Amino acid sequence: EPDDTWLHRMGEELMDDFDDVSRDEKVFMNAWNRFMKRHTVTGDRHVPALCIEFVRTRGTWLVGRGLRQNLLCHLFVMWDDGVVSSDHVLKIMSEYDKVAALEDDGEGMGDVVEVGDAVSQHVVEDASGSATLRRKISLD
Repeated sequence: EPDDTWLHRMGEELMDDFDDVSRDEKVFMNAWNRFMKRHTVTGDRHVPALCIEFVRTRGTWLVGRGLRQNLLCHLFVMWDDGVVSSDHVLKIMSEYDKVAALEDDGEGMGDVVEVGDAVSQHVVEDASGSATLRRKISLD
């Protein structure tokens, strides 16, 4: 198997040259690019499953660096390009939120968390007092 370290390093150096991209965006995209280069993608239909795998394998790292918004924006770009559906976005972000909940130090998310213009999360209590996270995405 070839050593692609030089290829990763070159891609990361090129990414660092962008002045109009935040440090968090660069960090996220470098991780995404490394992940995707390790997989053979034969069509767009494979991308949603790879997004789930990315969150499952790199979720703790993403949460630790506070890259939720970067992941969501990346998914919105893929949604806009028709690569993932709104259902895929919900499922992928749900996987991220599961990882985040495991990493949570006990501080709650509050009643409503605005994640951007298009997404909000609501903590809903049922009759038994159990809290459930509900998410609404408006893609219009």
